[in-house]
Amino acid sequence: MTQFIEWYKYHLKKVKVVFKPRVHFEYKILKPGVRELDGTVLEVVPSWLMSEEDPYPGEWALVSANPMKPVILDIHWIASGDVEFIGEFTNEVSN
Repeated sequence: MTQFIEWYKYHLKKVKVVFKPRVHFEYKILKPGVRELDGTVLEVVPSWLMSEEDPYPGEWALVSANPMKPVILDIHWIASGDVEFIGEFTNEVSN
């Protein structure tokens, strides 16, 4: 099931997502080790909407919520089409 997420509402805010990498997208193939991370919960920040000149036009680039670390492996951003949205990240502790 494809989710429609209004990513602009979360621009520069931390969100939780489940990583669901596509097997392929046009001519791009997965880096080694990425498929094994399918289902990993990530904390990311929607950073910019990609233009026609970017690798995934019309999708949002999601960067790590920790600016000192890549999102996964040595990858510094992932496309919004490779995730399932869980929700906005909060620091609140539930009872």
